Amino acid sequence: EESASRRYARAAELLESAARLDTNNLDVAAQLEKARARLEQNRKTGQLLEEVRQALEQQDLNTAEQKMLAALDADSENEEAIGLADEVDKAIRRKELEARIEQGVAKARSLLLVESFDEALEILSGLEAESPGSPVVGPWLTHVKQQKQEAERRARFEAQLSETRTLMTR
Repeated sequence: EESASRRYARAAELLESAARLDTNNLDVAAQLEKARARLEQNRKTGQLLEEVRQALEQQDLNTAEQKMLAALDADSENEEAIGLADEVDKAIRRKELEARIEQGVAKARSLLLVESFDEALEILSGLEAESPGSPVVGPWLTHVKQQKQEAERRARFEAQLSETRTLMTR
């Protein structure tokens, strides 16, 4: 029961007591060895999980992922490991999204410099859809829209000015 409940230290303790009472019982000896092996495996998994937490804290996602895979490989039913695996996965996805946002904003900035407003807006709108309320994407989206409006106003003004000059020269 203790082993089934993943309380391996208590299971080993009980089996050690049983083995002392009946030194010739091979079944108890075999179960004791299994409990000790699981206890050691549980200890190693715990150590790996602690290393995962440290790596997450330091934003070392490659190490966190490697240690997490090792922990799950050692004990795929460990609930703590499963929960921490979700955290690692979320951190990796968040980091990947941040990288896509950084690349997208850089591309949009380049397009803004050559006044390719629609392409820049398309990139930024896609990023906004992927990461609603992003503190990075939102301001850039607003800025590009403002720049596009200003360029359109300038173009209308220059067209009107040109038309006015044409009428004046007649």
